[in-house]
Amino acid sequence: MSNESSNSESTSDRPVAKVYPSKKSYKSIAADVDVPSALAELIDNSRDSAAIHDIDPVDVKIYFDDEAGDLVFSDTAGGVAEDEMGVFLGLGQSKDVRAQGRNIGAFGMGTKKALNHLADSFTIASRHIDAEQGWKYHVGEYFFEEENEEWEFEMEPADLEPGQTELRLHELTFDWQDKEESIRENLSQTYQRFLGESHETPERLNVRIGGEPLEPPADATWTFSPWQNGLHPRKFTGLEFTNEKWSAPIEVEITVGLLRSSDITNIESGTAFYCQDRLVEEGLTGEKGGFGVAGLNKFNAAQDKRLRIEIDFYTKGDADDLPWNSDKSRISRMHEALSGEQGVYYWLRRMADRHKKVGKYGEAPPWIFTPYDAEDPHAANGGEIEDVNIGSKQQRLKQGKVGQVRIHQKPDKDLSDVHAMERVVEAHAALGIRSERVDWFESWMLPAYREGVFSAFRDRYDTDDESLVELLDIDTLSEIVKDGKFDKEEVLAALHEVDEAPDGKSSPWDDEETIDAKLSQIDETAASDAKKERRQEAAEIAPWKRHRYQFTLHATADDLGADVGEFEVIETDEQQEPAVEPSTENGEQASSVETEEGQQQATTGARQANESKPETDGEAPFEPVESESESLDIDTETLSSDPSDTTTDSQGALEDTGASDTTPTSTSPQSSTSAEPTTTTSATVEEDRVARQLRELRDEYDELLDDLDIDPDEDPEEWLPELMQAAERLKRFESMLNDAPVEGDSFEDRVDGLLEKAKKYDQMVSVANE
Repeated sequence: MSNESSNSESTSDRPVAKVYPSKKSYKSIAADVDVPSALAELIDNSRDSAAIHDIDPVDVKIYFDDEAGDLVFSDTAGGVAEDEMGVFLGLGQSKDVRAQGRNIGAFGMGTKKALNHLADSFTIASRHIDAEQGWKYHVGEYFFEEENEEWEFEMEPADLEPGQTELRLHELTFDWQDKEESIRENLSQTYQRFLGESHETPERLNVRIGGEPLEPPADATWTFSPWQNGLHPRKFTGLEFTNEKWSAPIEVEITVGLLRSSDITNIESGTAFYCQDRLVEEGLTGEKGGFGVAGLNKFNAAQDKRLRIEIDFYTKGDADDLPWNSDKSRISRMHEALSGEQGVYYWLRRMADRHKKVGKYGEAPPWIFTPYDAEDPHAANGGEIEDVNIGSKQQRLKQGKVGQVRIHQKPDKDLSDVHAMERVVEAHAALGIRSERVDWFESWMLPAYREGVFSAFRDRYDTDDESLVELLDIDTLSEIVKDGKFDKEEVLAALHEVDEAPDGKSSPWDDEETIDAKLSQIDETAASDAKKERRQEAAEIAPWKRHRYQFTLHATADDLGADVGEFEVIETDEQQEPAVEPSTENGEQASSVETEEGQQQATTGARQANESKPETDGEAPFEPVESESESLDIDTETLSSDPSDTTTDSQGALEDTGASDTTPTSTSPQSSTSAEPTTTTSATVEEDRVARQLRELRDEYDELLDDLDIDPDEDPEEWLPELMQAAERLKRFESMLNDAPVEGDSFEDRVDGLLEKAKKYDQMVSVANE
């Protein structure tokens, strides 16, 4: 074998080994990038160079030189010194000086792999910011041939501005015109935090592609809804992870929130990962995103599309310590910072469970979220992302001072007011009324109320229904219909303002079925009157129901071809079957909007008497129910049902207006305006006690499911393994309690709570196994 073909040569009497890298190395390192990621590698180097030279912002230009047929990449990031010009292409070479802070460049291969992937030949030119002269050299395709052993290039002067670097790519490996749009979109997403002003990111980028500035995509449009103790996004900071293999600790920040709408362009639900503020991946809805076995419950594409989580990794050490791959396009799920025993996935479940639960489609109506942007005067937390530092919690967990961590800065899971508002807007829209003076309303609820009433009205009525002129305060449909759609502001203005209106919380307005029955009663009365060619005097009907009566009366008359103006007016004292009560003599409106005062007082007294009874020490308030039927504590079907299905409503029977019976009953005007107080019997008290205990038991069950993040509607096979694991963990915790400090409750309370919960888990497991 000749010396020319050998990788060793003889000097004097001893052989010398050649350790030059193979030219094949260039092709192999260029194989794991595509065109957008190759250009991103060049931008990463520009950003890091700007950080070294304290240049902010840095200008980057990418354009196609039609005359020369070259793609040009140019930046003003500080340039490279004459004696470091080999860093662009030399394998294993990098700058001796690194930026203090957050480097993006990693693995020492960025420019090398980018140049090799993008073109077969190129010219490299750079002028250091403090140098009087710039330099350049040309790399031809022959350089990468295996038999070529040339590793040095002769440089020549380059006409450049101080701090400028220019890379001219000849003989491109792709068609620029075909790729330009996708390149723009990809780079816009990747560097969104460096391009805009909404993030506090150092070393801003001013990037121009083809002469046009690169604009960042729209920011995440978080809801700042004040409902549920604030549905605004929270940023959890203070997490820090260390490993002897890393050059420095990795800091993590996790932002959890809900999008106002799920169809915002370029904003994806699920989990997004950023390293050093550079987007790596987003829209992750599987285990890598923290859903499923590792963290939160599985992501449901139809129900969870409002949830967005942003996880940021930062290091002041080597960027390749971070959990991304070599071309920075993928996150490594098995990285220690993510999947460690107390890694990010451990914390994610404790941070995002409530947002996931409340934000689920079908759990709460869209108008709870949509009206409240960051600029709304009622925006939660003043329209700002709440910063929650949990560093001390992590330290206490690491030190073994606590066995588990609870995070309290989360939305409230009780949706009772939300559901009451749903009943209010459905009833008001159906009745053609509006009232912002419902007793329990707060000012911050009104944007949701208005949006909800309009949404319910739009869903209920057709834009070509001429009878709407009788339901609303309008003369023609054109007043509320614009371009074939209902106009929100016009519809809200046309709804009749009333003082007394359904409140969604008192009978019959506290239940969807009785609301429908009440509306049906009004409609049947109006339809019956129309068929008999008679009508009730509008002024004699309570304002809250007057317009619905008129609407149905005219709609039925139109179907019959009759003229309402010719109908006989029924005198109040001649009405035999009034389903719509007239006004009382003293002018007060008689309506079922008010609850039966006497019955309410009696039932309330019974409840207070029952609640004032002393409890036996150590007994849960629902212990009597458990003794009557153990299945109440563990039967998911029983617990998931509404207590009203099995017990008498504590308010008593529905008013005698026929809400539960659609057939009108004979009632005198006087009897329709008052209700006789009911006598509280021992049976009533017992029923009320059982109903209360069932509600308490259901709350316990809901809390249990919330702690485990289990959907009770899911197949038990989905959550049974998790439940059994939780039970085993709780049993193990018992032996640790004596050494565990207390956080929040007293030590005894914590012991009792965990033991009680462990008991419930065991019972549920037993039933599931059977």
